[in-house]
Amino acid sequence: MHKSLGLLPGNRYGKDISGDAHLLIRPEDMRLADSGEHSIPAVVQDVQFFGGASTLVLSIVGRTAPILVSQPGATSAHRGAVVNLTWSAQKAIILPNDPRRSAL
Repeated sequence: MHKSLGLLPGNRYGKDISGDAHLLIRPEDMRLADSGEHSIPAVVQDVQFFGGASTLVLSIVGRTAPILVSQPGATSAHRGAVVNLTWSAQKAIILPNDPRRSAL
């Protein structure tokens, strides 16, 4: 699937998909990654450390709602930093863009 974010991994839902599509990924299935293929950039809005895990509040271009990503331990990411998110293709679902559906 080609979008403004490039070619992204995922499992299509239903028949073959061409053109615009939606990539659905649960936030708990996303993780921080090194820059590279199959990752998207995000800006750190806030970092919260609770015991053995850090929760990052991230913003992604083209998305109005923030995304929360948890990771074990402390993180060196700080407010304003650009990080990269990745996910397992098995955890992602690609849906065709259907104008009859409400926005996802």
